[in-house]
Amino acid sequence: MLNLFGKNAFARKRKAKVMPIDNVSRIETLEERLVLAGQVTSLYANGNLTITGSGAQDDLVLTFTATNLVTISGLTTISGAGAGPFLVTGDLNVSMGNGNDTVSIVGGGFSLDSGNASIDLGSGDDTLTTSGAFTFTGNVSIAGGTGVDSISLGSAGNAIAAYDITIDSGVNLVGNNNAKTVNLNAVTAHHVTIVNGGTGAQAVNLGAGVGASPNSITGNLKITETGVGATSNTVTVANTPVTGNVSITNASSLTNTVAWSTSNVGGTTAIVNGNATGTLNSVVFTGSTLTGNVTVKNGNAATTNTITVTGSTLNGKNSSFANGSVTGGNTNNINLGLTTASTFAGAVSATNSSATGSNVITVQQGALNGGAVLSNNVAGATSNTVTVGSAGLVTSVGNLVINNANSGTSNNVNVDRLTTSGAKAGDVSVNNGTSGATNVIFGANGSNTIGGNLTVRNQATTTTKLTTVNGTAVNGGTGFYLYNVGAGNSQTNIGLGAATTVARTLKIEDGSGTATLDVRAATLGGFNFSDIGGGADLIDFAGSGGVGVVTVNGVTRINTGAASDIVRIGTTGTAVFNDSVFISLAAGSDSLTIGANAASPAFSTANKFQFDGAAGVDTISVDPLSIADYEPTSPGNVFPGKKLRFKITNFEILS
Repeated sequence: MLNLFGKNAFARKRKAKVMPIDNVSRIETLEERLVLAGQVTSLYANGNLTITGSGAQDDLVLTFTATNLVTISGLTTISGAGAGPFLVTGDLNVSMGNGNDTVSIVGGGFSLDSGNASIDLGSGDDTLTTSGAFTFTGNVSIAGGTGVDSISLGSAGNAIAAYDITIDSGVNLVGNNNAKTVNLNAVTAHHVTIVNGGTGAQAVNLGAGVGASPNSITGNLKITETGVGATSNTVTVANTPVTGNVSITNASSLTNTVAWSTSNVGGTTAIVNGNATGTLNSVVFTGSTLTGNVTVKNGNAATTNTITVTGSTLNGKNSSFANGSVTGGNTNNINLGLTTASTFAGAVSATNSSATGSNVITVQQGALNGGAVLSNNVAGATSNTVTVGSAGLVTSVGNLVINNANSGTSNNVNVDRLTTSGAKAGDVSVNNGTSGATNVIFGANGSNTIGGNLTVRNQATTTTKLTTVNGTAVNGGTGFYLYNVGAGNSQTNIGLGAATTVARTLKIEDGSGTATLDVRAATLGGFNFSDIGGGADLIDFAGSGGVGVVTVNGVTRINTGAASDIVRIGTTGTAVFNDSVFISLAAGSDSLTIGANAASPAFSTANKFQFDGAAGVDTISVDPLSIADYEPTSPGNVFPGKKLRFKITNFEILS
């Protein structure tokens, strides 16, 4: 057996001698050999260079001094064909084996223009880096093992070029939680495929981090982090245009994060995050143009799911964003046009799913040129909120649909600064579920112009339904339809803050709860209120709390249904009716008050009106200034004349 100095460890010891000075220097040289990491073997045949590690810790440096000319060095011994230089006219193959290995490629501005390069780092904690510009005209394949691996290609001022690049950092042994990191900077390639299989902190950085420099990918980019149960899966892409398709998949981990910025995509983009068992899933697009369809899906999360698009243009026919469930009353967020306006050329689908948390969808500013469906669609969420135009103008060339499912506390819709248009399109539809208080507000912070029809369905069966529409123009061929169903009370406000215009008919149907309608400043093509479920209703047409003008150019029909109802017209503001008016108070002790400010052609001998108190003890109070030449009559009686103009029937109290 030999000891470290090549001596037989079992030989009989000799008496020590005093060494001369020149032997001391020789001992110092031998001590330097003790730091050598291992021994690699080189094999050179038929223009192919194969390098094999020792299986222990190796430190390998490959230096190119000319095109295809490589020299081997590093803190290692080299056996086999030696250190070179080698003229590689075929493939370059490196297999490091076990051990904590380091591989460095020094380019020097040269290239390997013959074959492909394959580097297998093996198991252990391994590092691969490059320095100096270099070009691989063939494919580059890099594989890691089961340890903590860091693979970095290129850096600012040290460009790396290749045809296809495939990086598989390997997997971890169960329970090791080893990190895997891949960095690409100043890299030009055709297809790039990256796989991280660790269970520790997994990170892929393209054009970001230390040595950050733009990359260019002329084919497809595929990134997969497969380590189920990893502490984190992180993908950061910046300044890396991709002419082909992009696919990013993160398995379930404590945290999944994808940040994509200033990197255009010529093909489709698909991002999928698994469940975030510790904290959050997050996907952010910033300052990028994505040409093809975009699909983003986050799994379930312990705290937050977030999808954000800011300052970006998505030109595909479809853009789909979906969040899974969150727990513990936390939040799902989809933010479109956050901070800076974004443009969506095709149809947008945004969906939040949460059984125990809150759902929020926000379109702050930008263009929805193919319309959008914004849905918080899982029953039982703490609250559902959809906000449009909170920071700037939003245009929709197509239909905009907003859906909120049942919630524990509230369903909320806030729409400002919205303009919709499009041939046979431009409709806006709002659908709220059957539980949770409902709040629908249009125009609180900026006017809206709806090129199509506006439909609002509030289906809360027990809680309050609030709908407020201010400063909004509805120009569609049908008009504005508000449907309040269920036993919950409803409050509807039209034109309280700024005038609202409905080119055709404003139609309101109400359920069995108490309905309160306040119309203060509005121009309507027609008006139709119908209580289909009963309940004590209060209807103010320029009748309370304001001095606005309400004008109805078409037919007005009011049916308050059963129970004791109150209708006030023109008692504080001005009510103008330019066509017939039909009011039926149905069963109950009802009252109808027409004030002096209802002095319009509808209440003169030029047009027709019919007021019917129906069953119950009803009261009618009419200011003489509002109706000229009227005469209350008993049921069945009509005013003299060639045709029916005026009828006031079934009112027991007249004033």
